[in-house]
Amino acid sequence: MKSSDQKIIIYLLFSFAFLLFSCDSKSQIKAGKNNKMMYGTKQYVLSKGIEEVFKLDDNHSSSRINITDGDFYHTQVTISGNLHWIWRAKNASVWLYVNMYSPGNGGLKDGLYVYKPRNTNENDPTLADTYFFKKGKIAIDLNNDGELESDNNEFIKIIGGTIKMKVLGDNYFLEFDLELDNDINVTGSFEGYFNQV
Repeated sequence: MKSSDQKIIIYLLFSFAFLLFSCDSKSQIKAGKNNKMMYGTKQYVLSKGIEEVFKLDDNHSSSRINITDGDFYHTQVTISGNLHWIWRAKNASVWLYVNMYSPGNGGLKDGLYVYKPRNTNENDPTLADTYFFKKGKIAIDLNNDGELESDNNEFIKIIGGTIKMKVLGDNYFLEFDLELDNDINVTGSFEGYFNQV
Protein backbone atom coordinates (compact mmCIF):
# COMPACT_ATOMS: atom_id res chain seq x y z
CA MET A 1 0.00 0.00 0.00
CA LYS A 2 1.34 3.43 -0.91
CA SER A 3 2.07 6.03 1.74
CA SER A 4 -0.54 8.39 0.27
CA ASP A 5 -3.20 5.64 0.46
CA GLN A 6 -2.36 5.04 4.11
CA LYS A 7 -2.69 8.76 4.87
CA ILE A 8 -6.10 8.88 3.19
CA ILE A 9 -7.30 5.84 5.14
CA ILE A 10 -6.04 7.30 8.44
CA TYR A 11 -7.66 10.65 7.63
CA LEU A 12 -10.98 8.94 6.83
CA LEU A 13 -10.87 6.87 10.04
CA PHE A 14 -10.20 9.95 12.19
CA SER A 15 -12.91 11.92 10.39
CA PHE A 16 -15.42 9.12 10.87
CA ALA A 17 -14.52 8.73 14.56
CA PHE A 18 -14.85 12.50 15.10
CA LEU A 19 -18.27 12.59 13.45
CA LEU A 20 -19.44 9.52 15.33
CA PHE A 21 -18.50 10.85 18.76
CA SER A 22 -19.54 14.45 18.15
CA CYS A 23 -23.00 13.40 16.88
CA ASP A 24 -23.46 11.01 19.78
CA SER A 25 -22.71 13.58 22.46
CA LYS A 26 -24.92 16.20 20.79
CA SER A 27 -27.89 13.83 20.63
CA GLN A 28 -27.42 12.84 24.27
CA ILE A 29 -27.41 16.48 25.36
CA LYS A 30 -30.40 17.26 23.15
CA ALA A 31 -32.41 14.26 24.38
CA GLY A 32 -32.04 15.29 28.03
CA LYS A 33 -33.00 18.96 27.64
CA ASN A 34 -36.37 20.01 29.12
CA ASN A 35 -37.75 16.47 29.23
CA LYS A 36 -40.12 17.06 32.11
CA MET A 37 -43.74 16.51 33.04
CA MET A 38 -45.70 18.25 35.78
CA TYR A 39 -48.57 16.33 37.36
CA GLY A 40 -50.17 18.82 39.72
CA THR A 41 -47.16 20.03 41.74
CA LYS A 42 -45.02 16.90 41.22
CA GLN A 43 -42.34 16.93 38.53
CA TYR A 44 -41.15 13.87 36.62
CA VAL A 45 -38.03 13.76 34.43
CA LEU A 46 -38.78 11.89 31.19
CA SER A 47 -36.08 9.82 29.52
CA LYS A 48 -37.39 7.55 26.77
CA GLY A 49 -39.94 7.48 23.95
CA ILE A 50 -41.19 4.89 21.46
CA GLU A 51 -43.64 5.19 18.58
CA GLU A 52 -45.96 2.28 17.81
CA VAL A 53 -46.74 2.83 14.13
CA PHE A 54 -50.26 1.71 13.17
CA LYS A 55 -51.56 0.80 9.72
CA LEU A 56 -52.52 3.71 7.48
CA ASP A 57 -56.13 4.78 7.74
CA ASP A 58 -58.09 6.27 4.85
CA ASN A 59 -57.17 9.84 5.76
CA HIS A 60 -54.42 9.71 8.39
CA SER A 61 -51.10 8.33 9.50
CA SER A 62 -51.49 7.07 13.04
CA SER A 63 -49.16 6.06 15.84
CA ARG A 64 -49.23 5.55 19.58
CA ILE A 65 -46.66 7.79 21.22
CA ASN A 66 -45.24 6.47 24.52
CA ILE A 67 -43.04 8.48 26.90
CA THR A 68 -41.67 7.33 30.27
CA ASP A 69 -38.97 7.85 32.86
CA GLY A 70 -38.17 4.12 32.75
CA ASP A 71 -37.85 1.51 30.02
CA PHE A 72 -40.22 -0.27 27.62
CA TYR A 73 -40.82 -3.97 27.07
CA HIS A 74 -42.94 -5.99 24.64
CA THR A 75 -45.41 -8.51 26.05
CA GLN A 76 -48.39 -10.58 24.98
CA VAL A 77 -51.83 -10.14 26.57
CA THR A 78 -55.30 -11.55 26.01
CA ILE A 79 -57.94 -8.99 25.05
CA SER A 80 -61.50 -10.23 24.36
CA GLY A 81 -60.18 -13.77 23.97
CA ASN A 82 -57.48 -12.84 21.42
CA LEU A 83 -53.71 -12.62 21.93
CA HIS A 84 -52.15 -9.20 21.23
CA TRP A 85 -48.57 -7.90 21.47
CA ILE A 86 -48.36 -4.61 23.38
CA TRP A 87 -45.67 -2.29 24.72
CA ARG A 88 -45.56 -1.46 28.43
CA ALA A 89 -43.39 0.71 30.68
CA LYS A 90 -41.25 -0.87 33.40
CA ASN A 91 -38.92 0.45 36.11
CA ALA A 92 -40.91 3.68 35.78
CA SER A 93 -42.83 6.10 37.96
CA VAL A 94 -44.69 7.69 35.02
CA TRP A 95 -45.85 6.67 31.53
CA LEU A 96 -47.78 8.80 29.04
CA TYR A 97 -49.35 7.26 25.93
CA VAL A 98 -51.71 8.66 23.29
CA ASN A 99 -52.91 7.65 19.82
CA MET A 100 -51.99 10.47 17.41
CA TYR A 101 -53.42 11.08 13.91
CA SER A 102 -51.73 13.21 11.25
CA PRO A 103 -53.24 14.07 7.82
CA GLY A 104 -51.91 12.06 4.87
CA ASN A 105 -49.80 8.94 4.76
CA GLY A 106 -46.29 10.28 5.42
CA GLY A 107 -46.17 9.55 9.15
CA LEU A 108 -46.63 11.99 12.01
CA LYS A 109 -45.86 15.60 11.06
CA ASP A 110 -45.42 19.05 12.60
CA GLY A 111 -48.71 20.31 13.95
CA LEU A 112 -50.96 21.11 16.86
CA TYR A 113 -52.84 17.92 17.78
CA VAL A 114 -56.15 18.53 19.58
CA TYR A 115 -57.95 16.00 21.77
CA LYS A 116 -60.95 14.14 20.29
CA PRO A 117 -63.26 11.77 22.24
CA ARG A 118 -62.52 8.02 22.22
CA ASN A 119 -65.43 7.26 19.87
CA THR A 120 -64.17 9.65 17.14
CA ASN A 121 -63.96 7.86 13.79
CA GLU A 122 -60.50 8.64 12.41
CA ASN A 123 -61.75 7.73 8.91
CA ASP A 124 -64.44 10.44 8.94
CA PRO A 125 -63.78 12.47 5.74
CA THR A 126 -64.51 15.74 7.59
CA LEU A 127 -61.39 15.09 9.72
CA ALA A 128 -59.08 14.48 6.73
CA ASP A 129 -57.04 17.66 7.31
CA THR A 130 -57.18 17.51 11.11
CA TYR A 131 -54.35 16.78 13.54
CA PHE A 132 -55.78 15.08 16.61
CA PHE A 133 -55.19 12.53 19.35
CA LYS A 134 -57.46 10.22 21.33
CA LYS A 135 -57.43 7.23 23.69
CA GLY A 136 -54.66 8.58 25.89
CA LYS A 137 -53.77 7.76 29.47
CA ILE A 138 -51.14 8.59 32.00
CA ALA A 139 -49.93 5.94 34.41
CA ILE A 140 -48.42 7.28 37.62
CA ASP A 141 -47.06 5.40 40.62
CA LEU A 142 -49.36 7.28 43.02
CA ASN A 143 -48.87 4.88 45.93
CA ASN A 144 -45.06 4.79 45.49
CA ASP A 145 -44.86 1.00 45.41
CA GLY A 146 -42.52 1.02 42.39
CA GLU A 147 -45.11 -0.47 40.03
CA LEU A 148 -47.33 1.36 37.57
CA GLU A 149 -49.77 -1.53 37.20
CA SER A 150 -50.39 -2.39 40.84
CA ASP A 151 -53.52 -0.28 41.27
CA ASN A 152 -56.19 0.64 38.69
CA ASN A 153 -56.44 4.23 39.88
CA GLU A 154 -52.85 4.79 38.68
CA PHE A 155 -54.07 4.79 35.03
CA ILE A 156 -55.76 8.15 34.47
CA LYS A 157 -57.66 8.96 31.26
CA ILE A 158 -56.85 12.03 29.21
CA ILE A 159 -60.09 13.92 28.48
CA GLY A 160 -58.83 17.12 26.85
CA GLY A 161 -55.89 19.23 25.82
CA THR A 162 -53.33 19.72 23.08
CA ILE A 163 -50.00 18.28 21.95
CA LYS A 164 -47.71 20.39 19.80
CA MET A 165 -45.35 18.29 17.69
CA LYS A 166 -42.24 19.28 15.77
CA VAL A 167 -40.27 16.74 13.75
CA LEU A 168 -36.53 17.40 14.03
CA GLY A 169 -34.82 14.88 11.73
CA ASP A 170 -35.02 11.54 13.56
CA ASN A 171 -36.15 13.24 16.78
CA TYR A 172 -39.55 14.53 17.86
CA PHE A 173 -40.23 17.52 20.06
CA LEU A 174 -43.55 17.29 21.91
CA GLU A 175 -45.06 19.96 24.12
CA PHE A 176 -48.26 18.94 25.90
CA ASP A 177 -50.99 20.46 28.04
CA LEU A 178 -53.46 17.75 29.00
CA GLU A 179 -56.61 17.56 31.11
CA LEU A 180 -57.18 14.34 33.09
CA ASP A 181 -60.44 12.83 34.29
CA ASN A 182 -59.35 13.30 37.91
CA ASP A 183 -59.40 17.13 37.42
CA ILE A 184 -55.60 17.44 37.39
CA ASN A 185 -53.75 19.00 34.46
CA VAL A 186 -50.47 17.65 33.10
CA THR A 187 -47.99 19.86 31.28
CA GLY A 188 -44.56 19.14 29.92
CA SER A 189 -42.30 18.53 26.99
CA PHE A 190 -40.10 15.80 25.57
CA GLU A 191 -37.46 15.96 22.87
CA GLY A 192 -35.62 12.88 21.69
CA TYR A 193 -35.42 9.90 19.41
CA PHE A 194 -38.56 7.77 19.17
CA ASN A 195 -37.76 4.21 18.21
CA GLN A 196 -40.46 3.10 15.72
CA VAL A 197 -41.86 -0.32 16.58
